[in-house]
Amino acid sequence: MKKNSIYIVLIAMMLTGGLAGCSDSFFVRPPQDQLTADNFYASESDLRMATAPLYNTVWFDYNDKASFTVGDSRAGNMITTDAGYEQFLLFSITSGNDRLNEAWRSLYLAISQSNLTIKNIREKAASGIPDESKERAIAEARFMRGYAYSYLAQLWGAVPILTDPAKLIDQPNVRRNLAEDVYQFAINDFEYAAEHLSPTDDPGRVTQWSALGMLARLHHARATFRAEGSGNLDQEELNTAKDYARQVIEESGLSLLDNYADLFKLENENSEESLFALQWTYEGSTWGVQNTTQAYFAAEAALTGVGDGWGGGTGVSAWLLQQYAPNDQRRKATFMLNGDHYPELMQEEGGYTYEGTGASGPGSAIKKYIIGRPSDNDGRVGFMRTGINTYMLRLAEVYLIYAQAELGNQQSTSDSKALQYYNAVRNRAGLSSKTSITHHDILLEKWKELAYEGQNWFQLVRWHHHEPNAVLDFIDQQERNMSFEYTQGGDTTYTEPPTNITAEHSDFNLPYPEADIVQNPNLMEEPVPYDFSNQQGAGEANKQ
Repeated sequence: MKKNSIYIVLIAMMLTGGLAGCSDSFFVRPPQDQLTADNFYASESDLRMATAPLYNTVWFDYNDKASFTVGDSRAGNMITTDAGYEQFLLFSITSGNDRLNEAWRSLYLAISQSNLTIKNIREKAASGIPDESKERAIAEARFMRGYAYSYLAQLWGAVPILTDPAKLIDQPNVRRNLAEDVYQFAINDFEYAAEHLSPTDDPGRVTQWSALGMLARLHHARATFRAEGSGNLDQEELNTAKDYARQVIEESGLSLLDNYADLFKLENENSEESLFALQWTYEGSTWGVQNTTQAYFAAEAALTGVGDGWGGGTGVSAWLLQQYAPNDQRRKATFMLNGDHYPELMQEEGGYTYEGTGASGPGSAIKKYIIGRPSDNDGRVGFMRTGINTYMLRLAEVYLIYAQAELGNQQSTSDSKALQYYNAVRNRAGLSSKTSITHHDILLEKWKELAYEGQNWFQLVRWHHHEPNAVLDFIDQQERNMSFEYTQGGDTTYTEPPTNITAEHSDFNLPYPEADIVQNPNLMEEPVPYDFSNQQGAGEANKQ
C-alpha cells in the first residue's frame, strides 16, 4: 500500500480544519455540524475543548505501535516474532518500515494540530475571553508541540521546524533545520508553557510542573548532545536540568505512589505521579481516541475477553530479564513469567496465571498496560479499546534526572539529595538504598523504572552522544536474539544466540521515511539554521 507523505497529510488536515476530539467526560466536544473556527472560539470552555484532541487523537499512531517499537524494541527490551518490531531490534530498519512512518507522521500531526490551535486562538478567539485563558490554552498547544519536537530531535536529529502548515501548499519542499535548533525550539516552547500553565488544573491536563519536568529532561538531553563524543557533558546544561528537576520535586507538592503496580491500574489514572499522560477512552466508535496496547500485547485472548490479545509472540528479552533482582517489585508489574499470578486479571475466575513456554514462544509476556476484561474494569474495555492513559512523563523519572544531572561528569556521587531521590525510586521497588551511585547505576535504575513506557532507546541515544563506543559495547553485551526458558522456583535456561546483533554509530539517527523523501527531496539536503525571530507566532517560516 502506498504511504502518504506527512506533507500531504498535514495539508489535508489544514484544509479540513483539524481532527475530531474524543468523547469521554474529560474531553467532550460539541457536535461538529455548523461549527467553524470563526464561531467556535467564543468562550473559555471552547478553548478547553479546542486543546482536548492534543491529548489523544494526534498521538494515536505513535502510541498504537511506534512507541513500543522505537522506545523498547530498539532498546533491546523485546524478543518477538513481529517483523516490524524486529527490524528495530536488529538494526535492520528500512525507510519503508511502517512503524518508522507512523512515528514520523504522528509527531508531525501533533505539531500541525498544535500550530492550528495556536493560530486559531490568536486570530479567532473572542475578545471577551481573558488574555490569561488564551495564554494558558496556547501554552497547552506549545507544550504538545515542544514534546513532539523533543522526540524528533533525539530520534532524527535535523528535521524541518514547521509552524504554519498552510505554507506547505506554496512551499512544500522545506529544508531540515539544525538539530541544535530543534532542541532549542522545543525548549522555548516548554519555557512558554512553564510560564503560562497553571500549577494545578483538571486531572489529566498538563501543568506548570509538567513543563518544568520536560525542561529538566530536555536540558539533560542537550547536555549529552553538546558533548559530541568528548565524554564531557555540558555543565551549564546539567545545572539547568538539575534546577528544573529540583523545582518539580521540592515545590510541586507531588509525590510517588506507594505501590509501583498501582501506576498501571485504571483507578489511579492522573495520579500525582503523572506529569503528562495521553488521555484515552474506550467508548464510542471513533477510531484513534483509544489505547490499543492491550490488544497487541496481552498474552492471550482469554485475558481480554473481547477477541483481541495477540501478544503471544512478544515478550521480555533475556538481557532485560537479568537486570531485575528477585525482590524487585517492578518486574512482575512490567512483564509476566511462567507461574506469575495476577488477581486483578480475570477476577471472575479467581485471577490469571501466566503459563507461557519457551518452546512455543518467548516464554514471557508484557504486563504494563494490560488491564484485563471488561468485567475487571467496570466495563471499560472493548475490542482493541481500553481507556488507560499512556505515561509520557512521570515524577519518578524527574527524581532520576536530578541524580543524573548531579552526577554529571563525575565517576560517582554520594550527594545527599541525589541519593535521596535515587533511593526513593529504588525503595519503592523493594530494593535497599545505595550510598554511592554511578552513571551505570542510574541508567539501569531508570531503565527498569520505565521499561515498556517507550523511553529506554532515548537513554541510549543520549549516552551515545558523549560516549559512543561505550554504547556500542553495551548493545553488544545485550545479546539481543538470545532466547530463554523460565521455570518459577527453578533455573532459567538461556540459549546462546547463533549470531550476535551489533549496532553502528549511524544507527543512532533513524532514517527519514521514504514517502517523505520522494515528496520533498530537500529533506536530504544539508540542514540550515532556524530563524527564531518570531517563534511565538504560528506563522513563521523555516529559513530556506
